[in-house]
Amino acid sequence: MDNSQREKLLLKYARLVKYVVNRMLISIPPCLEKDDLISAGTIGLLEAIDKYNSQKGINFETYAIYRIRGAILDELRSVNWAPRTVQEKARELERTYRNLEQRLGRMTTDEEVAQEMGITVEELYHRLDEARGISPLSLEQFQYSPNGGGGVTLLDSLSSNSPSPLANTEKVELREVIAQVLSSLPEKERMVMALYYYEGLTLKEIGEVLHLSESRVCQIHTKVIIKLRVRLGRVLQPEEA
Repeated sequence: MDNSQREKLLLKYARLVKYVVNRMLISIPPCLEKDDLISAGTIGLLEAIDKYNSQKGINFETYAIYRIRGAILDELRSVNWAPRTVQEKARELERTYRNLEQRLGRMTTDEEVAQEMGITVEELYHRLDEARGISPLSLEQFQYSPNGGGGVTLLDSLSSNSPSPLANTEKVELREVIAQVLSSLPEKERMVMALYYYEGLTLKEIGEVLHLSESRVCQIHTKVIIKLRVRLGRVLQPEEA
């Protein structure tokens, strides 16, 4: 393929880079520039153009989105954006949610978490913003592997294709836990997760549907992912919880 053909394909599918970036913004720290993510995604698109093999029976756009997302995640891993204090605050958040849920035997409210941490609800939202993007705080990144294997991500657990009986069993367990957690969430939190992971809406689109700011949507997403992690620790790996 000559440079002219590559350039035409790059222009034709550039929209895929913007689509993936806009989808991933919900779990990317606000301190990172969107343009940098687009640059990384463009590199992924170029790799997809160069390495795509139509004989494998995979749709190009599906393959390109996979490569674009992978390139962006590689870029995120290479950037040491989070100071140690932010990482410590993120761990404190998760500990607080875990301890409160164990003590109360139910999902916690924002007011209860803020009171437990000795901060205001607004300060809690700020900490959720800071924690956004610290791996693994998204369904794409968090893996569950109870049997010491490669594991499956929370996002993979929502799909129906299973590479093996073992992976299928893990997916069933994950789906059950996710369903339990989502069913116990307040309506607004359920809507954010459903619109993002099931309907495929972007951060901006979710905000428009629910009449929320993009920042508030991100805070809700981060909070629910923390709750999922806590519940997974208790239900799927109780001996370590």
